[in-house]
Amino acid sequence: MESRRPHIAIVENDDAFGAALVRLLKAGGFETVLFPSAEQFLENAHLDDLACVVLDVHLPGASGFELLSRLRRDLLKIPVLLMTADDSPATRKRALGSECMDFLIKPFEATVLLGTLRRCVLPPDPTPNQGL
Repeated sequence: MESRRPHIAIVENDDAFGAALVRLLKAGGFETVLFPSAEQFLENAHLDDLACVVLDVHLPGASGFELLSRLRRDLLKIPVLLMTADDSPATRKRALGSECMDFLIKPFEATVLLGTLRRCVLPPDPTPNQGL
């Protein structure tokens, strides 16, 4: 029986960066869907199928913070990873005080993003390390 790959929604308005994230996550073993805005996400995402949302803070229309608040207000516990190029103290404080699973500053290493997502959505390996 083939295992199902986790579905990750990416909400990112920068087309080039969004496309790069899609390629990276697909290569990392995830199914992805890209949304250019919070509104597009809310209108089109199949929330029951999502393992996680990778969410830019600064979006046209509703911000990533506003989308995260809406998800939590609607009692949706989908893990959310926030990302932004704005490393200001105010943005960092707001992100760290939100109900996100993690917060990344752009640019970030691909291995950091993939590792964070794997810890969040993949079950732990049941085989103990045998020290080989």
